[in-house]
Amino acid sequence: TGFEALSKAFGLTNNHVTALFEDREGSLWIGTSNGLNRLRDARVVPIGDSEGLSSREPMAIVEGRHGTVFVSSGFGGLDGIENGRVQIPRPDPVPGSHFDGPLYASSDGTIWSGDNGGLSYRRDGRAMRIPVDGQVSSVGHDGTNLVFAVSSGQVFRLVRGRPERYSLADGSLLGPETYGFDYGAAHIDNDGNKKPRLTSGAFCAGRAQVIAIP
Repeated sequence: TGFEALSKAFGLTNNHVTALFEDREGSLWIGTSNGLNRLRDARVVPIGDSEGLSSREPMAIVEGRHGTVFVSSGFGGLDGIENGRVQIPRPDPVPGSHFDGPLYASSDGTIWSGDNGGLSYRRDGRAMRIPVDGQVSSVGHDGTNLVFAVSSGQVFRLVRGRPERYSLADGSLLGPETYGFDYGAAHIDNDGNKKPRLTSGAFCAGRAQVIAIP
């Protein structure tokens, strides 16, 4: 066993990797500071300006329920890739949001995106924005509600369309007030478990339960 490094020598568009995502077919999507790459069967296929990609520096990648891969960046907004073709979704405009932050794809087909001061969602060609106090740094799901974190380290969940602080079974708030850590980003595995990146400490949120590990 060993670890093999992928680089420009292997075909990547750049050595600076900004995002990683594995789709349901087993392809690895790699965002770099110079475009997007798809790794499948040991072959790298670059996707960039010539293919119509507006996200020159992909910062988040997710897969929708019908297999469309959505890509966001801090500059170019949201792109969709289906059957190898790049399409730019054009929902109704949402003031203050370009779907250029962290992404989450829910099972009902909704694409969520966080930004500075809001949580936006797109479904069936329409989009809306929910005001949030702070920069949304991560979006996920705990099995019951949408869960998101802001740059201050506080964690929220969306209940009936309204953000509320995420509290544990004992009533304590999930965030720096209780555990002294800052919540940075998260990965949701196939079992619905949230695996966050923290500056210190850790917790796992799955099946509507949260377990904190100091």
